[in-house]
Parts: sequence; structure tokens; C-alpha cells
Amino acid sequence: QTAKSTADLETLRVKYLGKKGEVTELLKGLGKMAPEERKAVGAAINELKNRIQNTLEESMRALALSE
Repeated sequence: QTAKSTADLETLRVKYLGKKGEVTELLKGLGKMAPEERKAVGAAINELKNRIQNTLEESMRALALSE
């Protein structure tokens, strides 16, 4: 998905990282997993979360420079 404005980026941030976002829902599901699964899955979800945050921050900077 291509964001054309900071508002678009904020919409994406909320969709994935917000209180009811997709990544947040994945994190909430960790409690239902077996402890041995939880560690690996939790690490993968955190990596995904970090990648999304970094991408959003980079995109925000790029948009700020182009405006």
C-alpha cells in the first residue's frame, strides 16, 4: 500500500499497531500458546512490529522532505 500523505501513514499505523491493530491482536494471542511456541512466535511478531514502525518512520521522513 502506498501512502501519499502523513494522514495515510497514520491510518496504516493505527491499522497495524493501534490498540485494536492487527499486530496488537497477534500479541494478545500469545497468551493462548504453549510456552515453547510463545517465545519463537513472540520474537517473530516483535520483529514484524519493529519493521512496520521503522518503515512508517522512514516514510514519514520522506514525506516531510517532499512537502
